[in-house]
Amino acid sequence: MISLLNILPECEADTRVVNIIMEIKQSVRHRGGINEVVEPLKNQKSFLFNDSALAIVDEDKLPNNKRKSNYPNYFLEFVDIKSTERLSLKKHKIKAHYLIEIKPAIEVWLLNEAIAVNVNPTEYNLSANLKELIIETKKKEIERNEDFTRFIKALKRNNAPSITLLKEWIDAFRNNQINNIN
Repeated sequence: MISLLNILPECEADTRVVNIIMEIKQSVRHRGGINEVVEPLKNQKSFLFNDSALAIVDEDKLPNNKRKSNYPNYFLEFVDIKSTERLSLKKHKIKAHYLIEIKPAIEVWLLNEAIAVNVNPTEYNLSANLKELIIETKKKEIERNEDFTRFIKALKRNNAPSITLLKEWIDAFRNNQINNIN
């Protein structure tokens, strides 16, 4: 089984969502932004326990559907394996590096997942207003926010489609089965 430390989520909210849906106490290796995710991949940093790695980032496109200027060129070396409206799974052309893009940003993604399974964030003391939710998820304290934890668990319990798929893809990566996804 591949180590959780080879999973590299982009931000606090991404990290917290992964930890909750995977029901793990040991955290995946949180990174401080998209460039912090790509750094160990490009340079094969020694903290990766083998050559495999799974990056998890928000798609973060501009309104005109163009990529933001900070989108790492390294991610342009990845090819699509599978894509849905809300998630994309990609693989590096040469290395055993995988990329899951959450579409669009995680806060919109979570609100869309909540709508899909009729879970109201306000029942978990979270705002259903995008701008307010963004403020909450950008706080470092999100990792200890019990309301956020209960909200994500409710999405998982209610089989929110992209939450379920994200878990399946992470499980496949950890069990060396990710190449079997089609």
